[in-house]
Amino acid sequence: ESRPANPGPVGLLGFGLSTILLNLHNTGRFPLSTVIVAMGIALGGGAQVIVGLLEWVRGNTFAHVAFTSYGAFWLSLVLVWLLPNTAARSSSIVEPASEYFVGVYLVLWGIFSFLMLMCTIRMNVAIFIVFLTVTLLFLMLGFANMTGNQTALRVAGYEGVICGSTALYLAFAEILNEVWDRTILPVIPMTQLLDWLVMLMCTIRMNVAIFIVFLTVTLLFLMLGFANMTGNQTALRVAGYEGVICGSTALYLAFAEILNEVWDRTILPVIPMTQLLDWLGVRRQKPEEVTGLNCSVPILKNGNN
Repeated sequence: ESRPANPGPVGLLGFGLSTILLNLHNTGRFPLSTVIVAMGIALGGGAQVIVGLLEWVRGNTFAHVAFTSYGAFWLSLVLVWLLPNTAARSSSIVEPASEYFVGVYLVLWGIFSFLMLMCTIRMNVAIFIVFLTVTLLFLMLGFANMTGNQTALRVAGYEGVICGSTALYLAFAEILNEVWDRTILPVIPMTQLLDWLVMLMCTIRMNVAIFIVFLTVTLLFLMLGFANMTGNQTALRVAGYEGVICGSTALYLAFAEILNEVWDRTILPVIPMTQLLDWLGVRRQKPEEVTGLNCSVPILKNGNN
């Protein structure tokens, strides 16, 4: 049976390409030209709104809200740019927006993006990163506009390029994985990431050696995920070295358990976490240690003190 196509990648492409173009302007490398305005109307605005409506037909509430809202954002942003050249000149009611008020407008979109970010915790790492970066982007752009800080605007521009790139990654991941019917570009379910974090948290009650093993393997997965999502070979090499360290810590723990059991004493220390916390001075005292409940009380014998 034929099934409807997934419109999501089109919306992600519209969002990603438009975001990259606009933020190349924010970095100061290009002026705000008709290229950005045209992309904002056609792809960033129009395409996303259409995709949002298609997602509504499919019953995908999250995608419907996201694409329709961000499509409307792009259309409204273009109007913010263009209206001062039309209505504001011939009207005493409508005035061009100040930079500060544009910043407020962007911060509100940052709050909206943050709330949408909370929904992605049940999805996958790729879409979580998209919404995390877009939330940061809106807040950074809002701050830059409200303060007039050009350095902050340029930094936000570079962050926006990263944001748009993550959206493009997710778009092509959905396309390639569907076409090839297997995982070409991983998106990593959030449940898998949360499982890693839970396992890491569990080691806090064990020993330093196993904590380091799970800490390094967590970093390894995150670094490999980043390297694969961005195609950055330098990041992949760095992850490789970190992986060697990770494997070495696991070997250390393995031989520590063997040698310490065979010799029935500590040959290779693993250091209990409680001992480390004592060294750091952050271990909480037990109630009896604080209140002195274990202090012995002299007993009177034969009426003598």
